[in-house]
Amino acid sequence: MDNRFDNYPEDFNRPTSNGSRNDIKEKETATSVFRNRLKNFLKFHWNEFKYTVMGLIIAILFLTIGFFKTLLIIILYFLGKLIGQLKDGNPKILFRLENFFNRY
Repeated sequence: MDNRFDNYPEDFNRPTSNGSRNDIKEKETATSVFRNRLKNFLKFHWNEFKYTVMGLIIAILFLTIGFFKTLLIIILYFLGKLIGQLKDGNPKILFRLENFFNRY
């Protein structure tokens, strides 16, 4: 039996350095194109994305734990945010609540 495997280098399964660099460049380019598109989308449609995710989370909460438990979570969230902003010295929510109640 003829042994022809002695002529191959030990790393013959690895691609050559030129081929692997091109593959890496192609993957990086595809990844960077996706990242650039995602950054551009989020830059120009940030509010759309933010409120879509928030709506999705609220919908999932409604379906899994029910309406009143979800409503309680939302109220407690805003109450915690209000207290946190007051402790930080940022009364933005208080001004908004004051404007809201002054209208009605």
